Amino acid sequence: TTHVIRGDEWLSSVPLHLQLFYEMGFKAPKYAHISPIMKNDNGNKRKLSKRKDPEAAVSYYSEIGIPSLAVKEYLLNIANSSFENWRKQNRDADISEFDFQLNKMSVSGALFDMVKLFDIAKIVISKFTAEEVYENSLNWAKKYDKELEEMLQDKEYALKVFGIERGNAKPRKDIAKWSDVKEN
Repeated sequence: TTHVIRGDEWLSSVPLHLQLFYEMGFKAPKYAHISPIMKNDNGNKRKLSKRKDPEAAVSYYSEIGIPSLAVKEYLLNIANSSFENWRKQNRDADISEFDFQLNKMSVSGALFDMVKLFDIAKIVISKFTAEEVYENSLNWAKKYDKELEEMLQDKEYALKVFGIERGNAKPRKDIAKWSDVKEN
């Protein structure tokens, strides 16, 4: 381990951790402490909680059907102030090409916004082919929605529906998560 990136509430423990590495004869990693992701709670900001907030769990996004790429795009968006401009200039680039910089992170803690996440997910899914939308929604439905799975059994028909306004200059952006597919 060369780098440890963790919440700023751990800042006061750095001297103890460095001393432990020194005493054991190990090379200490580099530490970076970041502000936590915040959540709007009835007009007040508070830290996103693993215990109280379902959005803090990776499984939550899988269960509602948000593609992992959309979650990664969103997290980069709130974590690094230059990502949104980079994405506009590099629409089709892989996110691994983005030069993530710790000094471009919010010092006060980014505010979690589910509406923004859904908007990003719509953009991500709009770039999928009809086949990719079909496969992803079917795989999600097999695990979470048997009725939708049954609806998707006619693959030819589903591909025609998913192909509407897909792959053109202004692709449709009506699906933010695989759980939206049934109603659409």
